[in-house]
Amino acid sequence: MFLLFPHLPSLPLPLAKPSIASAAFSGAFSNNQFSLELYSALGGEESLVASPLSLLLALAMSYLGAKARTAEQLGSVLHLPQDRGVAAAGFAAMLRHLDGAHLDVAARIYVQKGFGVKQAYLDATLQAFGSTAQELDFKEHHEDARGVINEWVEHRTRGAVRQVIPPHVLGARTQMVLVSALYFRAHWRKGFNSALTQPGSFRVSRSKNTTVPMMHLTSAFHLKHDDGLGATVLDLPYEASGSLSTH
Repeated sequence: MFLLFPHLPSLPLPLAKPSIASAAFSGAFSNNQFSLELYSALGGEESLVASPLSLLLALAMSYLGAKARTAEQLGSVLHLPQDRGVAAAGFAAMLRHLDGAHLDVAARIYVQKGFGVKQAYLDATLQAFGSTAQELDFKEHHEDARGVINEWVEHRTRGAVRQVIPPHVLGARTQMVLVSALYFRAHWRKGFNSALTQPGSFRVSRSKNTTVPMMHLTSAFHLKHDDGLGATVLDLPYEASGSLSTH
């Protein structure tokens, strides 16, 4: 299991709940808590790769426009402050901190043409995420709309993801599509020597092992065992970055 998410390296896990005055910290806190809970929900016997940040951004955009019970549920699951202005400022600060040569994160909402999105919401998402809602004609031209969305994702992922939405998924009844894109490319701060790679046993599940090429490195790293998760977490930081690691 590998999780990619920003954290504040000066703070031990589990993180203390941030003060409302700390906007940048609220974004990181929400992401950390949501990531750990997503790990618990998805964690099973099979291995997987997950990007909680991508899911968090798309749902957080929805939170800024939600009301009543929907807003309460999203806020609870995502660990967001009730004050949406604070939440928006927190994500804006976090994304400014993360965006750069190593990481490009983006989210966008596509809505049916004529849906009538309020200007206040458009302004809020633009401030928080640097993106806003875009109207597309799903009803009459859903395949053209699919092409627009796939082209945006391909551009934001530097061509790594060419078809996030396959044919025949969108249709005349589609009213809204939440999309997030993440592009990441960097070297670990302490790199692995490829000459030391050798076959090793990898546990696919509790009852199944397989032989795969295993990298080897002897060095000092942060390590934490969490009884609640039933997992041991190893921190592998990336070079030229104080906030990105593989766990």
